[in-house]
Amino acid sequence: MGFWERLKNKLPLIKFGSAFIPHLGYSGEAGITKGLNRYFKDRKLHNIFAADGDVIGCMVPIAWAYYGDFQSPPKGGGQVIPEWLVHLVNYYHNDIFINCKVEKILIEKEKATGVVFTHKGAQHHIGAKHVIAACDVETLYNKMLPPLYFQKN
Repeated sequence: MGFWERLKNKLPLIKFGSAFIPHLGYSGEAGITKGLNRYFKDRKLHNIFAADGDVIGCMVPIAWAYYGDFQSPPKGGGQVIPEWLVHLVNYYHNDIFINCKVEKILIEKEKATGVVFTHKGAQHHIGAKHVIAACDVETLYNKMLPPLYFQKN
């Protein structure tokens, strides 16, 4: 994508994020009280929603409550999340590989930069800005990451 197309794709994110700007200055116990007072004064509601160190962290549960969600799974259950991810991957014309075996996570300058995996007998390399390991810690550290990376003293 060119610069203008990337910027156009970021506009919804910018619009979403701008709603949080007025809440940035409210942190700590006094800040949370002052920030939540903008929406409701009832101390019982403060006790329910003041579960974070700043007002920004309290906004998501308040938004869920406003929409009657109360942190429940979306309609369709947990399956909706992978379907949404598939939609995004397809929208941006990327590939999806299933039933793969990750061989290793690639590291450059102490940062994960991609993965090497096997799919239908062929080895593939994918570069990435972010790598999320959905496996147990032992497999991650002992099998997927280069051994020399963790032998620092």
